[in-house]
Amino acid sequence: QIAQESEPGLAVYALAAQADMYRWRGDHAQARAVLSKARQLAEEKGLDFEQRGLLPVAEGITLAESGEVKAGLRLLSDGVRFLEQRRAKRELARARFLLAKAHLLAGDKPQAVGELRRALDLAEEIGTHQFAVVEGQHAVGLLKLGIAQGVAPCRALAEKVQQLGGLGAAEVRTGEGAEEGAASRLEIYALGEGRVVRDGHTVSSSEWRTAIVKELFFYILLHGPLERDAIGVVFWPDVSAKKMADSFHTTLYRMRRALGGDVVVVEGGQYRLGDVDYWFDVEEFEALVERARLLPPHAWQAEDLWRRAVALYRGDFLPEVQRVWCVPKREALREMYLEALVGMGRCHEARREFEGAVGWYRRALEVDELREDIHRRIMHCHAQAGRRSEALAQYHRCREILKRELDIEPSVETKGLYERMAGKGPD
Repeated sequence: QIAQESEPGLAVYALAAQADMYRWRGDHAQARAVLSKARQLAEEKGLDFEQRGLLPVAEGITLAESGEVKAGLRLLSDGVRFLEQRRAKRELARARFLLAKAHLLAGDKPQAVGELRRALDLAEEIGTHQFAVVEGQHAVGLLKLGIAQGVAPCRALAEKVQQLGGLGAAEVRTGEGAEEGAASRLEIYALGEGRVVRDGHTVSSSEWRTAIVKELFFYILLHGPLERDAIGVVFWPDVSAKKMADSFHTTLYRMRRALGGDVVVVEGGQYRLGDVDYWFDVEEFEALVERARLLPPHAWQAEDLWRRAVALYRGDFLPEVQRVWCVPKREALREMYLEALVGMGRCHEARREFEGAVGWYRRALEVDELREDIHRRIMHCHAQAGRRSEALAQYHRCREILKRELDIEPSVETKGLYERMAGKGPD
């Protein structure tokens, strides 16, 4: 309060520094709120340098990191031009470093390298790289890119960041993984649990930060491209438009931190999975089932495809997700799994391996015990194997289940099969 009255410029700097702290923690909504206060104060006090230089840089990098890269680049560029005109070299060096980071977030590596060189040349001129060490802890990909492109000071900066725990020794030597958070290879699992493996490393709960970050990734993967508001209706239906936007961009930022800056891109206002190299167990499972459907049960390729599909299905689709968006997909995949189990049974039947077929059909009933057609397949297998009493017993089990669960009798088709086997109807 005292600073706002006696030293308003100092107060604006303090608020901008506070916003940086929130930004580094990934809380971009709070960073924006603090910067809004800073801008209001700067406008009230007529602080031209802060309004046109300091704050556009702070606001621009906050926007870029939270997913609004184009808007962030515009503000950062405006701030850089103003600081150049004022010859404010210390502030300009930091602004160019942040502009380089924003260009990398936009996927423009040549521009990123150019701005990085200019930032570090200025740092040499003013005699300090401290801003680059501080920001470098949150721009590891930019330092890696600088090393890979031969930007001389980057290796020394990376060594300092390494001492602070931000880089590994191999990355300092080679600049490996030079793109900001680049997702070289993703293995994505949703059957049985939601799990993502990035370059051989399973992304941990602490890296996701919150469960909604991981859930949003799977939602965009399956349903993208989507507009932000359409996503907001699903994930934040009961909050204001501003709160929804803040929550979305914070979640998106955390996702990119966990998986790579290129994992989700925005085109024409719609968000989708970026052009990343990935394997997804759901897509593999669906492809196996679709191929197996085209083959007769006596073909050896059919059994191979059904067996591989069964092996991939480790459990229900994203069982940890409670939101209704995943229920239709979960049910559809469960039906496909059931189809794969029945497919395995039919392959065994085609070879007259009735005991093996019954085993697969029983596994199918563990998924859905109300399926009369599967009960009938078991009855048929027992009858073909000369086990008439077991075939009749299967009918009675089916009847008990239907009575207990639905309070209904078996269908005419199932009753007819039973009567023929029991000798109470025509053969």
